Amino acid sequence: MELWKFHSRVYSTDDLKDVLYSLGIVSGDSLCVHSELYRFGAPKLPKDSFNQIICQTLLELCGESGNLLIPTFTYSFCRNEVFDVLHSPSRVGMLGDSFLKMPDVQRTHCPIFSFAIKGSLTNSFMDIGVEVLGKDSMFDKLLQHNAKIITFGNPYLGYTFVHFLETIANVPYRFDKNFSGIIRDTFGKESAKNIIYRVRHLDQKSELDYQKVAHFLMDLGILRLAKCGGGTIGVMECQQVGEAILRALTRDSSAFLL
Repeated sequence: MELWKFHSRVYSTDDLKDVLYSLGIVSGDSLCVHSELYRFGAPKLPKDSFNQIICQTLLELCGESGNLLIPTFTYSFCRNEVFDVLHSPSRVGMLGDSFLKMPDVQRTHCPIFSFAIKGSLTNSFMDIGVEVLGKDSMFDKLLQHNAKIITFGNPYLGYTFVHFLETIANVPYRFDKNFSGIIRDTFGKESAKNIIYRVRHLDQKSELDYQKVAHFLMDLGILRLAKCGGGTIGVMECQQVGEAILRALTRDSSAFLL
């Protein structure tokens, strides 16, 4: 099926699969996809249909034994908003919102970093703790299951996992902060929730340089890249990323800061 046009060439689902196969995606993988779809070219389908075809293609690649996870971050508790599992829109692109409309897709109940999920390990990924960037968070699960992070369109996008690693490394420029609010579940039932989010010290150097992180991982061969239309797709394994970043942070906690 035709997906997008870039310059004079039309790219299909088969073209997309070929690129992802070349980057090491195989059946059984757990894929965490951070996307900037507009970079690839002009869509050949309406937005929602286009997004869902992308999701279906990724599901076919990871197979029945794999998993697809797409961020639907809302930052609801940071904004003093109710987190409505069914209706709070993603603030990190439309792909996750479109994925949520597909059959058997579930959403984690994290009021800051929620994910849309479908796959064999859904129950494990849904079982998250109160630390949104710490133990038993989604990012901890990604590490445990050695998920593959896909930077889908922009290789400098999709490094929330590194903020989890900053938490694990206990970097001095972040600190635990409690947030509370209301979560409305899929049945419309509301409940109070308290979570812990390790945030940046805003009065000191603390902002991550995503390009610095990306080039560090590229140089080590951990982040593998391929062009596809006007965009670039990157793939990296969480355990390799974790080992490399944690080693670097142990040597210098400010190694990846702006």
